[in-house]
Amino acid sequence: MLFSLNPDRLKKLFSILVILLISLLYTRAQFNELRVKGIISAYLSMDTVMPFWMISNTYGKVPNHPFVQLLELGIYSKDNKLSGNFKFDYGLEFIWTYAGISKLKTQEYYIRLKYKPVLLRIGAIQDSLRFDGMSSTNGNILYSNNYRPMPGIEFATDGWYSVPFTRDYIKLNLLYSESLTQDIRYVEGTRVHRKYVYGLFGGKLPVNLYFGLNHSVQWGGVSRDTAIGDQNPKSIKDYILTIFPTSGTDSTNLNDYLNARGNHLGGYDFGFIYRHKGYIFQLYHTTIAEDHSGLQLKNWRDGITGLYIGSEKSGLISSFLYEFYYTLHQGGDRIGEFNGKFYTGRDNYFNNTIYKSGWTHFFRTIGSPFFTVKPTLKEEYCQGIQNNRFVVHHFGISGKLNEKLTYKALFSASRNYGTYAAPYKDILKNVYSDLFLEQTFKTLPGVCLHVEFSVDFIGSITNRWGCMFGVSYQ
Repeated sequence: MLFSLNPDRLKKLFSILVILLISLLYTRAQFNELRVKGIISAYLSMDTVMPFWMISNTYGKVPNHPFVQLLELGIYSKDNKLSGNFKFDYGLEFIWTYAGISKLKTQEYYIRLKYKPVLLRIGAIQDSLRFDGMSSTNGNILYSNNYRPMPGIEFATDGWYSVPFTRDYIKLNLLYSESLTQDIRYVEGTRVHRKYVYGLFGGKLPVNLYFGLNHSVQWGGVSRDTAIGDQNPKSIKDYILTIFPTSGTDSTNLNDYLNARGNHLGGYDFGFIYRHKGYIFQLYHTTIAEDHSGLQLKNWRDGITGLYIGSEKSGLISSFLYEFYYTLHQGGDRIGEFNGKFYTGRDNYFNNTIYKSGWTHFFRTIGSPFFTVKPTLKEEYCQGIQNNRFVVHHFGISGKLNEKLTYKALFSASRNYGTYAAPYKDILKNVYSDLFLEQTFKTLPGVCLHVEFSVDFIGSITNRWGCMFGVSYQ
């Protein structure tokens, strides 16, 4: 059945579906204006690798190499009409990089169908930027802008959907998706299931509250460990037990207590939004959970807390952001049975004993980039996360220096401890800074000049700096 198809067959099936949809749309659609994007950039580092913010949250586009040339070419169109209330968007983007070797890849390719509040998306698409691109993890600790998008199918609401008869005082935002990893992994052909449900309460009141529950699971695929082998569910029942796992209680045996099918991640997301005289204030907190103890908030200390302040008017300071990370607890340092009680600590965020490549895609963390991957030696696949216990203070600020020159500045200070299983000998104290400038031209509509400067202080002995120059048209 579909769940047990190997990755190559799934990709072929996916390609056939996209071709059929494109054919249907071209015969029946009324197309809007096509938007063309082109960017050419050059990156230079004075170290053997790039500074942190020059490669992080770039959707996996920039290789970690001291000299990179990057070319991005894309076409996009939105709100094309089919019939009645049916509309669709589509996009295609190619990336060419040179970093010692030349590579050409497809970054985005998608069709998104819309019918009133419902969306159906097929393909690979980058998540939209939130908080003016200043957040270290796009406001969600599990899904950032750090990784190359995965192809898949997604059902969702088109943003916030007003619940009938509530006069907009209650709105919902829902998503259910299945995606396929494309990189070389310890478990080849790993699937990624994702779902969330959010509620927004307050309507036209100046203060709105929201609450969300996120759940994701890596499942399926074929492991390099022959004792484990094929992880694909063989029936609908297996699939349901994978995406809606059951777990044990304190009275069950340790194996049932700790384990579930696949690599599960989740957490709560809640906060409030206040609007006043053209300003928006948003305070948010997201938790992280790798087992049911995390969902019971036994590791409530861990997560990210943020504050965003934005203005509808452009000025020297148009927006400000602060985020605080804490991931040291992880359910405590005990795991197993002690004094007749089971402990489920040492959660080892973004790592898994079966899915050993961890919560990564093409050697980039899917979640916050402060979870750093293990350096790769001879292995051709990612070995997982080497640092998931840290404390970080992250700041962002953006605005206009003049009518045509905008800026975005980032500053992050971190204390890194490694993992419970492999702690660093000494606490690693890092500082990452970045300044991004964008210049537009009155005589050249659509053309922008981009300049970026970045400096890292790694520990007490290593400094790393780099720069980027680019030109774009869109």
